[in-house]
Amino acid sequence: MLGLEWDLQRSILYVNKSTRADLANQDNPYNLHPGERVVVFFPARGSFWQMRCEVVETQIQKDVLRPLGPLMREEGLKLELVDYGVGG
Repeated sequence: MLGLEWDLQRSILYVNKSTRADLANQDNPYNLHPGERVVVFFPARGSFWQMRCEVVETQIQKDVLRPLGPLMREEGLKLELVDYGVGG
């Protein structure tokens, strides 16, 4: 996300449009529309975070979101990965 700071001093977030979005096909479920509410998940500082947002505007390459609440740490169990491959 562009413009995201930990203090969340900005009231607008710019995110890249999904690679699955298709502007020519309006029925595509990956297209965001103004007024929709979404939850944004992202990793930072060794943890996973989530934030509720509302879509303000959709552009050709970016979508403009407005945060609806504070950053929340995503709850869950931490898993250690084991490499069972031939070289692992």
